[in-house]
Amino acid sequence: MTDTTPEIPPNDPKLERAILGAMMMNPSTVDRVFPIISDDAAFYDQRHRKLYRLIVEMRNAGKPVDLPHVVQEVTNTRAIEPADAQWIAGIESEGVARSNHAPHDAKELDLLLRRRELIKGLERGTKAARDLATPFSEGLTIADRAIYGTSGNTTPEVFDLAECVNDEFDQIEERARRGGHLVGVSSCYPELDRITEGFLPGEFVLIAARPSVGKTAFVLNILRRVALEQRLHVTMFSLEMNRASITRRLISAASEIPESMLKTGEVLTEPTGRYTAALSKASGDLADAPVSIIPAAGVTCAQIRALSRRLVREKHTQLIIVDYLGLIRPDTRAENRTQEVAAISHALKALAAETDIPVLVCSQLNRATETRSDPTPQLSDLRDSGDLEQDADKVLFLHRREMYAKTDADREKVRGCVDVIIAKNRQGKTGTVQMTFRPEFQRFETL
Repeated sequence: MTDTTPEIPPNDPKLERAILGAMMMNPSTVDRVFPIISDDAAFYDQRHRKLYRLIVEMRNAGKPVDLPHVVQEVTNTRAIEPADAQWIAGIESEGVARSNHAPHDAKELDLLLRRRELIKGLERGTKAARDLATPFSEGLTIADRAIYGTSGNTTPEVFDLAECVNDEFDQIEERARRGGHLVGVSSCYPELDRITEGFLPGEFVLIAARPSVGKTAFVLNILRRVALEQRLHVTMFSLEMNRASITRRLISAASEIPESMLKTGEVLTEPTGRYTAALSKASGDLADAPVSIIPAAGVTCAQIRALSRRLVREKHTQLIIVDYLGLIRPDTRAENRTQEVAAISHALKALAAETDIPVLVCSQLNRATETRSDPTPQLSDLRDSGDLEQDADKVLFLHRREMYAKTDADREKVRGCVDVIIAKNRQGKTGTVQMTFRPEFQRFETL
């Protein structure tokens, strides 16, 4: 006969009582435990949970937290029933031996809570997976949240300034040993790196422009050069282009063979054969490049984060590129597009922080640039949400002056000229770098 008795989730009543007892033995223990156990659900026993909440409230109100006062508070408020002085005294006595270990015990109790949350989340994910009416992506999102949403305590760490100074001095010495080289991932464009100092670990970087300016080409140039010149693994999520289009653009830029000739096959039928060697070399170099391409139309933030974490683990990805933000589906429905974009922005910033690698995200600008007398992009032009400007550590605008020239003569003077405007740089300077865009090769070059 099958046992249908519900399985008891992970919990430790003895550990709970030891922590509560330690808090009553020494009220300062409350200040050491609460930052670790901010959620009273860590206490599985309902009476223990209520007692913990009561002790914290007493401490916050400036009341003495000891056995007589706790007993009096329980008696007056009847917050815990059944409870009496003998029960509370028994708990206090269990804290004597563990009073010096309360922070460690609190971390163990918090882990038990996370185990319970993981079990509940996976059960919800399993239920969603079994329900054929539930979209598969929704079940995946639920499971992903269950696994990664319980992976660590969100309590802020406390650092002494002395520790911070010593760590920074170590970084200064390391940079000096490397000859002043960048700490982050180089864009492989020295003029750009001089202003941005590279793409730093954990940075959320926006690459923004109006349509058809060259956002995808720009990030593909960075991808190609980072992978080939620095031999760092790059992961690219393409929500707009398929893998064939991305590969063709990469080959065109690397070989300086017009993309149109790759599309038609003319590159191999051209009578002089002058492109054969360049095509062979570019194809060989790119085939050996440490790059993962993910054609991801309709992908959600949760899916991007889950795949990114996997590739950071398995491939040691050092740079993530997302093209582009406007096509990412939100994990949950919001009341309007502004709220959706804000949620997506927060999720991508969290991805950069949790992986500690730079995340480059393409984004469109609104039409304001086309209605002003000066069409130079501004931070206020970021589309759909002010959260983008707030969340981004760096914002790079691409501005092609030829698109706004009023005469053919003016257009010819600035043809191919692109201003890469570093409009925001949380860690350093802002400024403008002038580059050349050769659209036939999908190639960006510095002047």
